[in-house]
Amino acid sequence: MHRLDQVPVTHPWVIDTPQAVLDQASLRQAATGLHLHHSTLQERLSWLSTQLGYAVTKPGGRQRAAVAVLLWRIARSEDESADGDG
Repeated sequence: MHRLDQVPVTHPWVIDTPQAVLDQASLRQAATGLHLHHSTLQERLSWLSTQLGYAVTKPGGRQRAAVAVLLWRIARSEDESADGDG
């Protein structure tokens, strides 16, 4: 999750991309859902795998990505609720 936390500032698609891959049965469907050409999605996933140290498209990587995205969303929701309290 820590790596995901560092990247979205410069690449705002970092969270939505693995989420789309996790949600869809194929990369083409994920690309369509993101309104991208499938080759653009492949490029993003390739870049993302070098940043994360694992491939989101591989079985173990899918599990790691699912947990990382979930933890990232939980951390963000806690940050937003803390911001609203003050």
